[in-house]
Amino acid sequence: MKTLYVSIYTGRGCRSKCTFCLWPQTVGGHRYRTHPVENMLAEVKWTRDNMPEVKEIMFDDDTFKKGLRTDIARRFSEDCRKLDIKIHGTFILGLPGETQETIEKTIEYAKEINPHTIQVSLAAPYPGTRLY
Repeated sequence: MKTLYVSIYTGRGCRSKCTFCLWPQTVGGHRYRTHPVENMLAEVKWTRDNMPEVKEIMFDDDTFKKGLRTDIARRFSEDCRKLDIKIHGTFILGLPGETQETIEKTIEYAKEINPHTIQVSLAAPYPGTRLY
């Protein structure tokens, strides 16, 4: 049985200066805009009241937890689990300075926060990025 869901995008763009990221360096720049919490709550309420077939709401934002200290991310993950909020973990390996030891630390961290779904990317030096 399919579960219908709605995605709510909490922000657009990215202010970070990651050397590997293609989009801000080649397409959109580093401007970051967020939607007010009140607007997102109104979207959730509208969805609940007008689309009863929707059973899940996914909050999507590439920078939602970017730059967060790992201790705060651990607590965030624990709080989400208590509220039955599913967690998607996104990790990148192979950036300059990466070692076997840092890869193992990342794997241990991912196992510790134990996201429901996971995405692991390898650093790719796309033309137009500083990493290239």
